[in-house]
Amino acid sequence: MKKWMNKFLNRLSDAIFPNNITCVVCGEELSYDAKYHVCDNCIDQFDFLVGKTCAKCGARVTADTIYCSDCQYVKHVVDRNYGALVYTGKVKQMIHALKYDGKKYLAVSLGKMLNDLYCDVVKDYEPDIVIPIPLNSVRLRTRGYNQTELMLKEVDG
Repeated sequence: MKKWMNKFLNRLSDAIFPNNITCVVCGEELSYDAKYHVCDNCIDQFDFLVGKTCAKCGARVTADTIYCSDCQYVKHVVDRNYGALVYTGKVKQMIHALKYDGKKYLAVSLGKMLNDLYCDVVKDYEPDIVIPIPLNSVRLRTRGYNQTELMLKEVDG
């Protein structure tokens, strides 16, 4: 009985105070206050979409325009789209791993980033609905999950 209790307490301790907490991008050990489970080196390489963005698609625009060059000429089926990050470098690596390598745990970090931006940007805008981008049914069966749906589970509201 004592051996069982000791094993239980060790597992409980490991769950509460885990060792080897590492960056979800590069695997480096994290400090206790690391945001999004990403190390400072990797997060510094992320290009967050803050500031002026297209009023339709959410892409970064210059200060003197409302719409990006694409949305000025193309009609889209959505009223407004928001993004948290530019799809390059380490961000692209994370999303690729989430989508194609089955690393569903990355949806939590990406979803929290999206949540922080969403709560900041959309605080004065009351959307009717927030939906994940639909995934082709064949791809959904193959992958087994919709990565956007997983990320949206982290979004408040």
